[in-house]
Parts: sequence; structure tokens; C-alpha cells
Amino acid sequence: MSFLNKKIFSIDPEIFGLDLSDLSVKVMQLEREGQTESIRSYAVAEIPAGCIEDGKIVNKEKVSAIIRETIKKAGPRKIRTNRVVCSLPESKAF
Repeated sequence: MSFLNKKIFSIDPEIFGLDLSDLSVKVMQLEREGQTESIRSYAVAEIPAGCIEDGKIVNKEKVSAIIRETIKKAGPRKIRTNRVVCSLPESKAF
């Protein structure tokens, strides 16, 4: 059995992942198909310079609008949950 066919983590309450950095936002949702998980939705958007500086959100309205639009444009299928797992920058985790 290959690594891609193994269960990575439980997605029983449906969740999607959100990765927010100074330069981009990425979203992804997995779904179970039998015994394997596959990508249901994925999207990436650039964040204009000056909106996030050194891990701090400077322009909250612009960043939140970019996140909403990225979630809306994720495909091939829509993200169908509002539960999210968000990554933290390493510099802010310690």
C-alpha cells in the first residue's frame, strides 16, 4: 500500500485547511472516498504587499476579502464547511 492510500487524519467532522502567510493564502479540503482521502477543493491567492507585514495583519479588510474570495473560488468542488484548521507561522508559534 502506498503512502497516498493511507489515512492521513480523520476528517469526520468536515474541515478545510487554511494557510495564511505574508505573501499568499491557500485553502484545501479533503474528502473520503472509500478507504482513501482525496482533494475535494484547492485554491491559492496572492496577498498584495503591505497587507501582512512580519506575520501581522495590517489591512484586515483586504486580507479577509482575499480569504473569502479564495474559499469561493476553490475547486473542483465547493468547500462545504465552515470548520477550519489554520496554520501558524513558525516565528509566531514559539
